[in-house]
Amino acid sequence: MCQKLRHERFIASPFDTVALTMGDRSHLEALAQTFVSDNLRQYLAHSAMGLDKVDDRRWKVVKAKEALRVYTERSQRDMARRARKHFAADASRVYTEDDETEYTVSELPVMFSAGTLVGGLDDVMFGVVNPTLELMRIKSSYVGDLGGAAVLATVGEPTLDDPFSSLVIKYMKMKLPLHTSGLVKNRDFVYMEATGVVQLGHGGDRIGYHLMHSVHFPQTVNRPHKVRGRLSVCSFFRQTSPDTVEHYSSGTIDPGGVIPRALLVRATAAQMLAPLRYAYCGQMKKLTWMLQQKREERQVGNGRSKLMTPDHVCVTCRSKAGNQFSSKCCVCLGDLCRSCSIKKRLSFLSSDSALVRCKASVCTACMLDGLHVSASRAARDQLFGASICSAYATSETSSDLSPSLDGVESKSMRRGHSVDQDAPRPHASR
Repeated sequence: MCQKLRHERFIASPFDTVALTMGDRSHLEALAQTFVSDNLRQYLAHSAMGLDKVDDRRWKVVKAKEALRVYTERSQRDMARRARKHFAADASRVYTEDDETEYTVSELPVMFSAGTLVGGLDDVMFGVVNPTLELMRIKSSYVGDLGGAAVLATVGEPTLDDPFSSLVIKYMKMKLPLHTSGLVKNRDFVYMEATGVVQLGHGGDRIGYHLMHSVHFPQTVNRPHKVRGRLSVCSFFRQTSPDTVEHYSSGTIDPGGVIPRALLVRATAAQMLAPLRYAYCGQMKKLTWMLQQKREERQVGNGRSKLMTPDHVCVTCRSKAGNQFSSKCCVCLGDLCRSCSIKKRLSFLSSDSALVRCKASVCTACMLDGLHVSASRAARDQLFGASICSAYATSETSSDLSPSLDGVESKSMRRGHSVDQDAPRPHASR
């Protein structure tokens, strides 16, 4: 069954058009490169020592899931309390002024996450990159990392050489605990988002990156009932084994006003666990791309692809599959018995750009093909073809995915932005 989500959280833009000059674009590109380079050195230094080597006098775990942990820098009060406790336990230790300086921190929480993700680097990066409003909707449906967002301007788009590269100006909302009570206002952010892959030297490791750093434009005025915050977070991903990706992310979020530290830390920690779903997001986007490929093959062949099994016979186990509990693989259209049907919920965009979530059945062979198909190939293919997220129109009442191109928009209309040579330069806080 397909469900059309009518309450859309993603909008074209809540501001006047943010027009960028060529100077603005060059400035933003240089700024992003600087932040990525600085944070990459920090990540490599930490990785060389071991991501699990953490000074618990300075950092504490605030959230953990699977093989990923999120840490926050201890508050001044906590640091002082631990210092007094340690001093009492070891009276022979003499604390100098340098000792106090080393472990004194501000009340603005600095946080980082470290650990491993299951999957491949390209799948992770295919799940990360989302330079358009359509792809933001699709990503959020799998990852659940945004309460609402918009694309304000595009600086750089994916290319054939680097299908995971992008530099986009975005707006997002962050929902905080207790906001419904009126005690705490939700925050919003205007930021540049940069994604891509770098290589360490000739033939060295490939490392994916994801940068989010606050910027400001005259058009991005404060919105009613929201408090404008600032953020600077940079994440890295490196393949360490065929099914394991090392992950490291660090940064800070300024809430822009008084807020209990615990609430901010909790909300930020939840966001920093989002990478656990990146590979899955990339895999589901690949599966959607395979649907489009098979659909085009059937169009060229004037009908259904030839299957190796007869009708009403399960393509996986070869048992009878003609009863009311059977289904069809959404990729190859082969019959499936109830036991062999792999259920997935796929995301598409309807002709009116609303997000549609469809329950689909997949056979084992097509599922394995989807896992092993190249994410880079799928990402490159969508640069020149129809968007993988809108290549299928769906019906709210149909249990099948209905292949149609009604929901496909031209790339120029999806990504077009005007350029004003007299627009003011953007500002970023370092």
